[in-house]
Amino acid sequence: MILAPPEISHTANYLWTEGGKPAGRMSILLKVSPTSVSQELLITAGKNELRQFSMRTRKGELVRVVVDQKLGATHKEIVVTFENKAAQVVTLEGGGRKVTKVECSGTPGDPSSVWFLTTRPKPGTTVSYWDFSTASNTWSIGKSYFQGVAKAKLYGKDVSAFLVVNKKDGVKSETYLDSNGMPLLIVRNQTRIEREKT
Repeated sequence: MILAPPEISHTANYLWTEGGKPAGRMSILLKVSPTSVSQELLITAGKNELRQFSMRTRKGELVRVVVDQKLGATHKEIVVTFENKAAQVVTLEGGGRKVTKVECSGTPGDPSSVWFLTTRPKPGTTVSYWDFSTASNTWSIGKSYFQGVAKAKLYGKDVSAFLVVNKKDGVKSETYLDSNGMPLLIVRNQTRIEREKT
């Protein structure tokens, strides 16, 4: 009998700052199974809360995204399923239900989203991809580059990490990953998301 590889999970908590000032907290739970990679994300900032579940194939192709967003007294839920190069978006807000289909003109999927989870890229690896944003209900082209091992500044100390540089919608971000594919540090303009001490 051949047994399937067991599911592997990783979790971490983060502090979120904007321009050096505290802005919120974030937690990530990653699960890698023989058929998929899923992520559960929780962001809190004051009375605002965002929960997001996303599932991808082991190649980084989107399968399903569920967003539950609370901004003060307002609540919105978004459920997106992906099939045949299209996103089927169901939005539930204020007692209403809206269904939208958004076609993708390219080949959907972000291979860099599963780097160090299902595959290990070589330094210098670059990928371009189409990915979907639930914030704008649009597909956009992104580009990721694996620079290699670099130093991340965490709590005043240099820590070795794998550096992935991403550019999407004109915004550049740097993500420093540990050997399990979990972020140690994410830097985007004035935003800094830093893993909490354990």
